[in-house]
Amino acid sequence: MSVNRLYFKPPLPGKPDPTAAFPGEEAAVDLRLRVVKSASLTVCWKKVFDWIRVRYGQHADCQGLEGRRVEKWASELRRKVVVIYQREPLLCSCLKDPSKETLNSFLRGLTPDEVRERLTSPDGVLGFIFTAIKHTNEPLWFDENITRALQPFTDQTKDATLYDFLLNMSIRDKYTAHIEFLKHFSINPKTAFEEEKPKSQQRSTQDKAWIELSLEEKHNFTDRYVQRFTAEQFRFGTSEWTPLSDVDTLINEIEEHGPLAIYGFFGTSYYPKDALLVMERRLEGHQIYYWTKNSRKKEICEPSHAVLLVGAEKIGSQQLVYFIDPNNASDPAHPETQRIYCMSYKTLLEHCIDQDNSNNHMCGRCSNYHYAYYGPKRPMPPPPTVSDGVE
Repeated sequence: MSVNRLYFKPPLPGKPDPTAAFPGEEAAVDLRLRVVKSASLTVCWKKVFDWIRVRYGQHADCQGLEGRRVEKWASELRRKVVVIYQREPLLCSCLKDPSKETLNSFLRGLTPDEVRERLTSPDGVLGFIFTAIKHTNEPLWFDENITRALQPFTDQTKDATLYDFLLNMSIRDKYTAHIEFLKHFSINPKTAFEEEKPKSQQRSTQDKAWIELSLEEKHNFTDRYVQRFTAEQFRFGTSEWTPLSDVDTLINEIEEHGPLAIYGFFGTSYYPKDALLVMERRLEGHQIYYWTKNSRKKEICEPSHAVLLVGAEKIGSQQLVYFIDPNNASDPAHPETQRIYCMSYKTLLEHCIDQDNSNNHMCGRCSNYHYAYYGPKRPMPPPPTVSDGVE
């Protein structure tokens, strides 16, 4: 007979005040005043990592200097990526959307010469925008960022169409931000790629040299590498849970190690805003939010997302998982802002991906992959030594 089980331990709302004195890595409890933790619609992994790592802050002592160094440059990377997204034309969100084929076909037909000719015509930019709206029936053309992008598009020669230019614009900028992050730790991405290839699960790039990779492949590699490097520097552990495990294993892992950072296609981005429901039942005073199975968006155009698993439960025939989404803010003065969401264990299995963003349970080889991180235990070992030549 199945035994009901529940383990549920969400983190405290907010975050430790980064301007307060660092209590030391050996401290059993961080007693710093907690302040608002903002929502993150970009760099979700960084916000999820923040929930489970040691928070060093601006006044880390000598013991925490190396951790502070990683913390500082990871935060700087997030700020750069936020700016990139703020400057990104709204049309970029449609480029891989199958339902936007009319728009994307139009973008693929626009060359630098043709756009230049239209911009220098008597009607100018406005005339071009109105023509584009007429042909595509897409109101997102009314966006300052797309009008700013037109002139740089006509001045370059790498991208043959406006579609390619918009697709590569944010990828190129984010890739540059990754390279700048890695430079702070004297890491050459080409060298890192060659060292990673023998153990890589990315079969599409295993037989390629660095110089043969497309811009998107280089971006994808550095994005994954930065995340793994940051997790290692924060001394995260790797959970033994995989999609081959049962829910009891997941409960045991969360109970033993604390909340788990995991990647997949779940969370607020994958459902319409008006589809969110509230459970009648509360858990330890927390209101629980959920979506019905049929309310999930049919076309998933969002990239994979990171969330924090804070609990799991077996209750009768149901198997449930509880999580926090970094798309929500977290305010210690208003604990309800840190929303707790629920999904079925089956949904977790169907939509999780491994830490390399290369595989889900459908592959049948998931026991060879790692899926979730947990934070370090305290007291922690001394930080790793810094290689020669690193400031």
